[in-house]
Amino acid sequence: MAGENAYKEFDSASVASASTFKGTISLGKYSLRKRELLLAVIALVALFVVLILAIVLAVEASNSKSDDNEDMITPSSSKQTGGTQNDVDYCHTPECLQAATYQKPIMNGDLDPCTDFYSYACGHYKYHHEQTPLMNDVTAIQEVLDLNQRRLAYLTLYPIEKNQPNSYEKKFQEFMSSCNSHFDKMELGGKPMIEHIIEPMGGWHVFHDDNVLKSFSLQKSLEDVHIKYWIDAFFTTAVKTNVNNWNNMIVELDYGGLGLAYFFYGDNEDLEPIHTYYKGYMIKIANLLCRDKPMTAFKDTIKQFSEDAFEVENKIAKILYNSPALRNPHHPDNLMTLAELNDHMNGSLDFVHYMKTLFNEYPSKFDENTKIAVARLGYFDQLGKILTEYSATEGGKRKLHNYLMWRVINAYVNDLSWEYVHASRKLDHVLYGYKDDSSGFNRCFANSVFNFPDVINTLFVKHFVKDAGKEEADQMMQNIKDVLLQGIEDMPWMSRANKYYAMKKIRESIYKISFPKTLMADDYLNNRYALAEVKLEDYFGSVISLHRMKRNLYNRAIGQPSTRTEWRYHVFEPVITYYNPWHELIITSAFLDNPLFSHKGPKYYNYGGVGSKIAMSLIHAIDEIGASYKEDGSHFQNWWTDTTKREYAKIRTCAIDSQKDAIIGPFMATTGQMVPINASIFADIWTPTLLADASGARLSYMAYKDLMKKDGMEKLPPGFQGFTNDQMFFVSFAQSFCQNTPDSLKYNQLLRGRYPGKSRVNLALRQVPEFQKAFKCPAIPNQCLLFNL
Repeated sequence: MAGENAYKEFDSASVASASTFKGTISLGKYSLRKRELLLAVIALVALFVVLILAIVLAVEASNSKSDDNEDMITPSSSKQTGGTQNDVDYCHTPECLQAATYQKPIMNGDLDPCTDFYSYACGHYKYHHEQTPLMNDVTAIQEVLDLNQRRLAYLTLYPIEKNQPNSYEKKFQEFMSSCNSHFDKMELGGKPMIEHIIEPMGGWHVFHDDNVLKSFSLQKSLEDVHIKYWIDAFFTTAVKTNVNNWNNMIVELDYGGLGLAYFFYGDNEDLEPIHTYYKGYMIKIANLLCRDKPMTAFKDTIKQFSEDAFEVENKIAKILYNSPALRNPHHPDNLMTLAELNDHMNGSLDFVHYMKTLFNEYPSKFDENTKIAVARLGYFDQLGKILTEYSATEGGKRKLHNYLMWRVINAYVNDLSWEYVHASRKLDHVLYGYKDDSSGFNRCFANSVFNFPDVINTLFVKHFVKDAGKEEADQMMQNIKDVLLQGIEDMPWMSRANKYYAMKKIRESIYKISFPKTLMADDYLNNRYALAEVKLEDYFGSVISLHRMKRNLYNRAIGQPSTRTEWRYHVFEPVITYYNPWHELIITSAFLDNPLFSHKGPKYYNYGGVGSKIAMSLIHAIDEIGASYKEDGSHFQNWWTDTTKREYAKIRTCAIDSQKDAIIGPFMATTGQMVPINASIFADIWTPTLLADASGARLSYMAYKDLMKKDGMEKLPPGFQGFTNDQMFFVSFAQSFCQNTPDSLKYNQLLRGRYPGKSRVNLALRQVPEFQKAFKCPAIPNQCLLFNL
């Protein structure tokens, strides 16, 4: 992102310019824009593929009649409850065939579905969804996200539709175009840095600006770095949700201002090669800036600059090592007034003035008695001593000045010409072994998404989202919610009072499906980006101007009450989750697209996949996770009665016991051996998810069955003869967890709390009696059920 060292806590193709794609193509008397022609070609190709697949599947289905054992996906007809279908009974719609062509190839019908259903449903997934250098954790969600990012990156190359001066789309497009204009960047070199940062900050000691040290003010320089250029120095300032009252926001200070990861600092002689290279990188950048000033570079002055900046960073890292974070800095007993903070800092900085300047739209909220959170009190005590010591001498002021200049210069190096970018990439290669050989387009796209999130979401909705998909998801969610409400009413383990509140919570939750309406309101978006001053010929200046917009958002966060209507996710990222503090279910547009969801497609496909995930999320509103949140969303507080807790504990124990003999993996170790992991190790922390997975599958299945009673049983596509609708529901459920992930990564994910798809599917379906019935599997005694359905 632009200014990659900026306040993170302030809450590869060759480059082609937009002009390359301008113009039209004439076909007879018709004129088509190139984009329209390209999309038409893509549509025709897709239609052709679907037709070919339909023929293949139909022929395959026909061939199966002559030999009942040929091309059967299941290993034994005794596991099936359905019979063969006539051609007239098949579903031949494009959506149905598309779903089939995704589902069938990834199945492995040679396996017993009752023994390992995940491998039965996903056994060939890895052969059709291979890992790549850019994506080794291959899942349907990751593939949709990758596709959407490539779609959006492609759109940025086309001419805009709204070309008015204040158009949010025009600003976004010009920002992206100017970022990709490497010809202009090479012409300018480091001049934008000099004109937009170094000169406005009063000059730089390296440039031998005579008055820079005489007039140096730590307070002003720090406020410039933090507020004008949005870069952390010495510390970071964040606006965070108060962990003791989630309805309120609080200002929190923590450490910050390091150019390297903190573990690269210290006096260990093994780190000396890294320190030497890092200081050499500083010298390289300083020499380039002297060249572009232009002026004679003085080696001694530049070397002094690198030593000064590194010395200050190294001292910051040392005090960080000795300053543990408070367990709960937001607790009332740990809050600190700004006057007290000034005292801890030995008066080296005036934090009242700093806060009033940062939050310039609400200065009255800050005075000496205003309380803020300080994550590491010991850090600020030691920092105050260092700043006081440096400020007492001319040499110390020079060090502070060189450090602050380096913080800003280093943050924006990648927004300059290729010599600067290459120097930064070489540093990353030395430190982390990562070799970035891209053209820069990906970085510009990431910058654009970071700075114009609502614009990129709007483009995604306008070009790729089907409104009908939202309507289908709405109806599916309502059907599942109705089954859930009835299930709560009939739950024997929950007390009457808790049932009442659980049903009330489900009814009154906010349901955010697909995308917010504000994304389609041009006036809203134009106002949202009104403070962004983007100039096609001045990319660097545009980057700096965007900080005014970020500062405005900071002011809003501290000065205006939070609203539950805000969306906190990109709609092009596939997300389904229940956010308990705000009592809201979120389903983004990206989750309502193939292969996750099939618009006008089979209901078993949608209810088995997306429907089950909606149900799982809703269950987390009322299970032991949802029970931990106060009704007003302000904090943690369990609302279950003792009776409910006691009865639920029996189900929880059952779920833990059900995992005793289960194996996770096995994973291929670095020694070449397969290492199995006993699920009982993680059983206690995984149980809420296991119960939600199983209950979610059951709830969505019941909603699907209710729909079939109303609409009649749906036809299956060619190639699935012998299957039933019920079986296809559970196949769809399992395939929503298919993954092709290296064992080493799966093991690391397990340690971080993410179960492999195989374990999730097999453990969950063991608790679902409807699954055993559908596949005629042996009944499993003592299943752990949240709902009697």
